[in-house]
Amino acid sequence: MRIVKRGWRSAPLALAVFALLSLNACADTGPVTGVTEPVRAELALLTQAGKRFVFQVEVAGTPAEKRQGLMFRDKLPEKHGMLFLYQPAMDVAMWMKNTLLSLDILFIDSAGKIIKIERDAEPLSEKSMRSGRPVRALLEINGGMAGFLGVSVGDRVVYAPLWPDPDKP
Repeated sequence: MRIVKRGWRSAPLALAVFALLSLNACADTGPVTGVTEPVRAELALLTQAGKRFVFQVEVAGTPAEKRQGLMFRDKLPEKHGMLFLYQPAMDVAMWMKNTLLSLDILFIDSAGKIIKIERDAEPLSEKSMRSGRPVRALLEINGGMAGFLGVSVGDRVVYAPLWPDPDKP
């Protein structure tokens, strides 16, 4: 019987295996793991012209949910979207890498006012889209939807946990 001591000589092999596994784990090959079933909620867009549009949204509140966003999806039902929440309000940058859909991205300040809209963001683009100032949330909806509905900068978002409906007591 021969006893083999394992010492520093096996370390390079272990490091190489670890490096390969790490690279594979970080590869941009699919959805982010650890994302649980999203919280679903309702929000409304209130235009300055007095129109109200209700959307069903998934709420991305955790870092994993924010990283995943709407990546790798090939459809988003009409009047559905994803709401990204930031606490505290902060400058935010988004990109469309691995996002197969064209999206309108609405940047929302701490008062629930839309301060910027990126219209028809190009799918799969690595172009950075910045809020330009601190935002409390952003809403992603189907590309072209904001224009179709007449939603513009200055309109308000009603989302009960953050911005109550001014028409309800």
